[in-house]
Amino acid sequence: MGLALTALTARAQLISGSSQGAFSNPVPTATVQYFNPAVGTFATLANFYTGTATGGSNSTSQTGVTFFGSLFSPLSLTLAGPSTGPIGVGYFVYSNGNTIAGTTSDTIDFSLKLDFTASGGPLINATPFRLSLDGGPAGPSFIDNQFTITNPGGGSFTLGTTVYNYAFSFDTTSVNIPEAGSGLQSSAVDNLYVTFTTGRLTGVPEPSTYALSGVLALGGIVALRRFRRKDRIVPMVA
Repeated sequence: MGLALTALTARAQLISGSSQGAFSNPVPTATVQYFNPAVGTFATLANFYTGTATGGSNSTSQTGVTFFGSLFSPLSLTLAGPSTGPIGVGYFVYSNGNTIAGTTSDTIDFSLKLDFTASGGPLINATPFRLSLDGGPAGPSFIDNQFTITNPGGGSFTLGTTVYNYAFSFDTTSVNIPEAGSGLQSSAVDNLYVTFTTGRLTGVPEPSTYALSGVLALGGIVALRRFRRKDRIVPMVA
């Protein structure tokens, strides 16, 4: 008598939503650092620059970072199988421009929010990323900028009866941008991705439970057969 093994798989889930970001906690803090929108405010397009922006949020000549989320179209993906992704959820544009004395920032935090709630999906608030900028002291000399971003790892959420794990990744976690020249700005793009993996099914017995149930069921069948055999015994008449 063989035991049949049944593989449990998660049902495919189609979800859609938005990716938004917010910059906060610049260290050191200066009175002329530029945030658009306001510091700590989530948006599909978020900027942080040292100094004061000139000519608009995307045409500034200052050193800084811009995050582009789901600005032009919503995120749409299907959670299926053991792994989904990596899926692009936005990108950073690191800019090396003018650094005004007294406006430098060594580090700044970036918070990411993936909101799929309108489609019945999860709301993911990622642990903040930490952006570091090594551009040297502000001055007349031209200095390359080194942007480094730390990966916050990931987390998990439950959708239906399935636990999903998620993790983030980048094209690169360290970008060197040469100085373009006085009054000019050079930049580099770094894509941000998320990967989902299927964890366990909630409310479903573990495989060991199935094995124990099979053993108990088999023992019950054997006992029942023995009991029925005893019922069939007919006393001999002398």
